[in-house]
Amino acid sequence: MSVKTVGPAWSPERAGLGPVAAWASAEGSPREALFLGFSAERGSEVDRAVEAVRGLGARTAVIADVPYGVHPPAPGARPRTSRPFPPRVLLLLGDESARLAIGSAGASGGDALWTSVACDGGASHAMLADLADWLEMLPGVVDFPPWAEAHLRELADVVAERHISAPDDTTPGPPGAEARLLHNLHAPLLGRLPEGPVDELHLSAPVVDTDARAVRALVERLAPTRIALALPPPRVGYDPDAFARALAGRDAEIRIVDDAHMPQGRLVQWRTGDTWTVLTGGADLTWAALGESAGSGGTVELAVLAAGDPALMPRDGLRIAQLAGGDRPTEAQSAPAATAVTPPTPTPTAVPDTAPPQAAATLPPRAPAPAIAAQEPTPPTAAAPIPEATAEATAETTTDRAPTPPVPTPSAVAAPPSTPSSTPTAAAATWQEDDFLDDTPEFEGPYADALASLAQSGWSADDQDGIWEVTGSFANPLPVAAQAVDALGPYHEGLLLVRAASKGRWVFLVWNGHDLVMLKHDQPVWRTYRVDAPATPGSRFSGGSVAVPGLVATTPQVKGAPPVLARMLGELGWDYPELIKRLFID
Repeated sequence: MSVKTVGPAWSPERAGLGPVAAWASAEGSPREALFLGFSAERGSEVDRAVEAVRGLGARTAVIADVPYGVHPPAPGARPRTSRPFPPRVLLLLGDESARLAIGSAGASGGDALWTSVACDGGASHAMLADLADWLEMLPGVVDFPPWAEAHLRELADVVAERHISAPDDTTPGPPGAEARLLHNLHAPLLGRLPEGPVDELHLSAPVVDTDARAVRALVERLAPTRIALALPPPRVGYDPDAFARALAGRDAEIRIVDDAHMPQGRLVQWRTGDTWTVLTGGADLTWAALGESAGSGGTVELAVLAAGDPALMPRDGLRIAQLAGGDRPTEAQSAPAATAVTPPTPTPTAVPDTAPPQAAATLPPRAPAPAIAAQEPTPPTAAAPIPEATAEATAETTTDRAPTPPVPTPSAVAAPPSTPSSTPTAAAATWQEDDFLDDTPEFEGPYADALASLAQSGWSADDQDGIWEVTGSFANPLPVAAQAVDALGPYHEGLLLVRAASKGRWVFLVWNGHDLVMLKHDQPVWRTYRVDAPATPGSRFSGGSVAVPGLVATTPQVKGAPPVLARMLGELGWDYPELIKRLFID
């Protein structure tokens, strides 16, 4: 059983196809393949990769980066509008192996930050669990054809089940060593970042707000002692004085990088002490990408939160102390380019109103299956070999599967005053336009803040005779239940009982502030943990695995309540058979 991670590293889009060429080292043939966000034009590297995995017998879905607004909205539905869909996801699943590559569409087709994970021997990774939740929620925000929506949710179930049933590995790893996926479907990415101060902040992007709104918000939230900011030439249309004001009063260096040396992806990374952390995803350092949720009209973002590296920051460029007009460069390394860096606006590609003929309703488990493509069907061509260079785009680092670091809980984001950005955007996927409407329910009573926090993630919670029942659309209930404990705990006196349930899966937790007892729907074993501050249930189980530090005992369900649970039930005045009846019968 092994887990290998590569990146984040600057690579062209073809690097995301590396897992296809590297599958020869996996165990068995792939059964499922998903190309999400890739455009598989005839004869392209993506097209050859698709043919290669189909040749290996995988059921293959290609859901390209094109407008999906061909289905008329239901009566009374809000208007829909085209926005960018930058995420790129390649997923290969076999019986005992999995390969995942996460990246984005770089502006002007250049390099973006890519991260890949390889799992063998039945192992899993927290990024797979995160991906399952994102795939489950994605069709609720982005408007896909019905066949694509159904396929994404089916894959979400497969990936979640794989992660839940993966062998336990209790070998601890270094804190922060395991990469995690973050998204902005229901809450802005900015709210997932820690609150400062931090020692250093690196920012780089080819596309920025004209008024530095996102940069100003990042500086206010992270409160860095030192800042390095890489920007394209001002001729792309932003206000240099706005960026100078955003960095005012701080030790800051600005690098004006020409388009020949400017990486075409977004870099947000910070240092605390000797530890670097990076947030990847997309190409835009804009308020629409970082300060808005996709559901409220922002760009759809799928980001990787991982260990950073100062070498990711662009080194070339014209270095200046400030960006205000008239300031002299402190170090000239290259001249600004004469051309502006502007994101392309491709011509929208029509999507058939019904599923392509290749999409089969039912497929044999291992037989080669026609591709599910979000494009007009075309005759198959012979699969060309994938260049070996795509298999390893960067140096590899191998880590054993370990307890995952906590993912920051979304927090409120204050929007700096600004006028809407005029940065041009490419037509792509569509979703409900909620720019002027706030669909977040209003809650009253002592649990109002906790319920609002859960609702922001798309979950609801209801106290049903002493047990908080948390429901919503999620693949793995364990991290959801643990996050609900974190949210409700500060407002609850005494024992807290929480059950999170979705799609027939549930996890039940009992928490007294330091002891946690767990039962899962498919495992008749009580697990007792000790969770001492500063750790919380939400941070301890954020990766969705039961194999975390603090496990004290396991007790078969048939043997009755474990000692800690027995004491807890005594405090409530409940008996053990009553609890089992409520969990399995009522």
